[in-house]
Amino acid sequence: SNTAAYGGALEIYNGSALIQNTTFAGNQALDPDLERGGGGAINQYFNFGDGNNNPNENPNVVIQNSTFAYNYAARAGTEGIWQENGKLQLRYNIIAHNGTGNCKIDAPNKPIQFYATGNLDNDGTCSPAVQADNARARSARRTMPPW
Repeated sequence: SNTAAYGGALEIYNGSALIQNTTFAGNQALDPDLERGGGGAINQYFNFGDGNNNPNENPNVVIQNSTFAYNYAARAGTEGIWQENGKLQLRYNIIAHNGTGNCKIDAPNKPIQFYATGNLDNDGTCSPAVQADNARARSARRTMPPW
């Protein structure tokens, strides 16, 4: 687990990344400025280089076969993954028990910039995703460290 002002484990700023078979657990984003203190596990941000707000030119982040659990952020609702901008693809991940929000998708053109498939999400914020039922949620809780 890690602690940072924002992007508790990882801040992806103006870059692309492929993240596979990784666990993000117990990370914290603690910036007291509630406009910035988010992304308990990951904060993805892209500063438009050409100033034209063109979502097709954004860097691409792909996260697959990974687990996000028990992360925390000072900014409520952004405790798991906070996509401020850029392109984000979530594929076959488990995203659960991250405070009040597993995912916060703020991309200005969500249909082009956000894609999700095959994810298990216990609060519905990483939609579209399969929402975990109570039995699955309890099972995940027993296998994760008690942060």
